[in-house]
Amino acid sequence: MIAPTTRLCALACVIGTVTAVAQTSNLQDLQNKLLQFEESSQKTIQDLKARIAALEQAQKAPSAVSPSAAAPQSSQAPIVKFPVEYYGDETRTRQTAAENEVGAPRIDNEPLDPELRGFFRLPGTQTLMKFGGFVKTDLLYDLNYAGSYYGAYVPSFFPSSTTPHSENATVSMRPTRFTWETRQGTLDNSGNQVKVYFEFDFFSNFDRNSIRLRQFYGQYKNFLAGQAWSAFSDPDAFPDTLEFEGPPGIIAARFPQFRYTQPLNKHHSIGVSIEKSGTDTPFNTQFGAPIGTSKFPDLIGFYRYENTHGHLHAAALFRNVGGICVLQS
Repeated sequence: MIAPTTRLCALACVIGTVTAVAQTSNLQDLQNKLLQFEESSQKTIQDLKARIAALEQAQKAPSAVSPSAAAPQSSQAPIVKFPVEYYGDETRTRQTAAENEVGAPRIDNEPLDPELRGFFRLPGTQTLMKFGGFVKTDLLYDLNYAGSYYGAYVPSFFPSSTTPHSENATVSMRPTRFTWETRQGTLDNSGNQVKVYFEFDFFSNFDRNSIRLRQFYGQYKNFLAGQAWSAFSDPDAFPDTLEFEGPPGIIAARFPQFRYTQPLNKHHSIGVSIEKSGTDTPFNTQFGAPIGTSKFPDLIGFYRYENTHGHLHAAALFRNVGGICVLQS
């Protein structure tokens, strides 16, 4: 028979052995978990370093490219609004069917619409572009036919003597117009952008429907060169009429020219323009067909006053007018 003391000692040894084995097992598990954590941590750190390096490389890459190329391209109007300083609300918001005011030269190339709606940016450039125009068809019926100019009211083509009464009807699409405009610059309020404007319709001579150049000019700051509305005219005051070329007597001429405009302040501006001279003589005489001549180009000085409710345009023209008559054989 085993004594109680011996039994207790044996039991204690067994418990101690089990505890030691359990501790050894737990230690091994902890060491395994530590190794697994270290491996996963290293992998995570490597992934994070790779991502950071990729982001840094992506940020360095566009530095050699212009901001416009890095920015997302959009076919809508530019986000930046163009500053409007020299033209009042009445001038900017006035709309006509003929749209003669749209292509008129402006101080510092200010647009009538400060949001530049309709413009889109050429990808990878600082160039803004806009296409415009309209299609127009006229049905004409003359109760008493006068003149032979197809599709227009031209007093110089009225017959100079009594003619038989005659009615006439026709259809014309000659007022149809196409426009193209580009603006090169940053639109950053500096006023140093370059504007190019091109416009044509189909109002050629007599009964033809071929293309007629209306305007084609370039403007940098307030220096303009090309064919545009004469500085002697005021496209912002042209009325809407059924006659495409406007009412008789209106000064609605477009000539090749060099022009400079100097704004004095937000309300007053002055300028000078050197334009193509000459006298139109679309008629014959008993001595032959006269040909207009001029010794020097037209010199035009102009002044404009502008406020919110309207504007005033005044101009003076210096012109040398002459002519020769070519005798008919």
